[in-house]
Amino acid sequence: MKRDDWGLLKINQYVNRTLWGALWLIGSIACLALFWMFIWAEPVRQSDKKLTSVERWVEPLSHIEFTQTNFSKLAQRPLDFSLAHWESVSTPDIRPLPIASATGQDSQISQAWFRFTYVVPENVNPSSPLALYGTRIMGGGAYSVWVNRQLTYVNLENWRMQWNHPLFIPVPLQLSQPGQTIEIILAFPFREAQGYAVGSLYFDEAQDLNTSYKLRHFFQTTLPSATMIVGLLMGLLSLQFFLVRRNEAIHGILFLSSVAWFIVNLQYSTDFSENEVASVWFGQIVDASISWMLLFTFMFAIRLNGRAYPKREAAFAAYVLVNTVVTLPFWRWEMNALLLQHWILVFVSILLIISIAREYLKTRSIEQFVLTASLFFVICFGVHDLSYITSQTHPDHIFMSPYGTIMIFISFIFATQRKYLGALEIAENANATLSSKLVAKETELREKHNQLIAIEQRQAILLERQRLAKDMHDGVGSSLMTSLSMAENKSLDSTQVRRVLRECLDDLKLVIESLEPIEHDLSTLLGALRYRIGDRLEGAGLKVLWQMDDLPAITWLDAPQALRILRIVQEIITNVLKHAKASSISIATRLKTPANSDPHVLIRIEDDGIGFDTANYAAGRGLQNIRDRADSLNAVLSISSKLGQGTVIELRLAINQN
Repeated sequence: MKRDDWGLLKINQYVNRTLWGALWLIGSIACLALFWMFIWAEPVRQSDKKLTSVERWVEPLSHIEFTQTNFSKLAQRPLDFSLAHWESVSTPDIRPLPIASATGQDSQISQAWFRFTYVVPENVNPSSPLALYGTRIMGGGAYSVWVNRQLTYVNLENWRMQWNHPLFIPVPLQLSQPGQTIEIILAFPFREAQGYAVGSLYFDEAQDLNTSYKLRHFFQTTLPSATMIVGLLMGLLSLQFFLVRRNEAIHGILFLSSVAWFIVNLQYSTDFSENEVASVWFGQIVDASISWMLLFTFMFAIRLNGRAYPKREAAFAAYVLVNTVVTLPFWRWEMNALLLQHWILVFVSILLIISIAREYLKTRSIEQFVLTASLFFVICFGVHDLSYITSQTHPDHIFMSPYGTIMIFISFIFATQRKYLGALEIAENANATLSSKLVAKETELREKHNQLIAIEQRQAILLERQRLAKDMHDGVGSSLMTSLSMAENKSLDSTQVRRVLRECLDDLKLVIESLEPIEHDLSTLLGALRYRIGDRLEGAGLKVLWQMDDLPAITWLDAPQALRILRIVQEIITNVLKHAKASSISIATRLKTPANSDPHVLIRIEDDGIGFDTANYAAGRGLQNIRDRADSLNAVLSISSKLGQGTVIELRLAINQN
């Protein structure tokens, strides 16, 4: 490579790195803008439909367990607000999660009641029901909704998932008529030691609120669920690569990352059990998977460029293992173990991003830059979600961690792709070097190839001469020798001499016609025969009917095979002239495509002569020659004839032969 070319290559690499980095940043900012447009800007879009204030009453409960059965019993109680102390509150309404929390069944249970009245405007469409739409309820049990003191809905089926599912409760149409006054009551139980967070509430026509509900449900639940499945499938693909190439450890790490990612994001769409113990264990496994995912991210980043830091990896793995064990539900911590686990993880993640950033400063690779930027966003999203969980952030936001893990996984895919593109570039450069060394060899081989072609051409000409000599010897030569012998014995008159000479001439023409370039076209071959013998047949008083269909190319039809077909047809016509005493003959070709066999071409020759009994007829030399030539063509020959009813001969030729 020239010096100028090397400098240009370095400039191109720098431009490519800058371009990829800029595109990645622009894409990230565009995604954040998209989230803001659809989620954070929602209060602005629906400001005229938002309930700015409602009445709240917190009812202490006694001897109530935090279970689905008791939620159903609470919802079925008759409404009694005689002891209620209502106070006006604005939405969203938050009772912050305390640092010290009790999660056992013995913690105090209360029920939060929210109510408001709504006068249906006169301009409301009477055929469109009203609906109550809320962003989420965090920290509470199954919520219940009453409309005019009638129980309308109880969220018993997915109450554990309502922290991430928006609520949408249509009001019965008969209660949504213009001018009516509606009282809406929303209630849910909660643990006093854990608090709750109720997002913004909106009340208006269902068709106007349905778009916001579907959009929020998509970003909060559907999209994380879809991406975790896609990520797991891509992880399985990486596992296949790893099983084939065990020395490529990054594929195995990528698979483990996809499994951890799947477990982490599973919480946004699934809860395995209504059992309290199983739910706690599942939640703890999900939280522990976050640290495992960060561990795999660190291992992937340092191994991407062929480096390894065993001490750092061992220390990080030990932390992740200890963090997983000490936060298992075996122990009842006075300090909220979930918050402690995640805030420590934030600190460790900062150390992690510093370590990966140092790798970028060493290598200056776009892959390390993308990984560092992805991890930076993940940490920011994690801090946001922690403040979200502790009710220090507006509950109308969405959890951002699923989208952070998507960014990490995309950066993994991008880094792997860049790695293999680099390997391909190295291979291409190596091929370019080898190609220059192969030029001389190719020239030498080309000369030898030309020599071989000349030898093959001479051999082909020799073989064709031998074939022509054999055809002439077996056909014209044999007839002439027989005629010469009979003439010497004076057993031929002039008529017989003319007939023998005509047969020899016909055979010679057959040989010549078989050499014409017909390009596997049977119709052209038979057309030439028709042109040559048509006048002679009509001169003999034989009416000839030709019926030729359009036929496909017969791949195996070369000069020797064409000669055999022509001799079969000519032999049949000669037999008709000599023995059949026919007044007409029909020669037809058809393309047959039966359902139970391969397509083939059928040559059918039929005369109206005297016929013969095929059962008692001793085949002469003519029919035997026809059968022999049909066998050499791998063709199927059938002869059908009866005395006084003429003769039908069919020759079936395969279009393709192995």
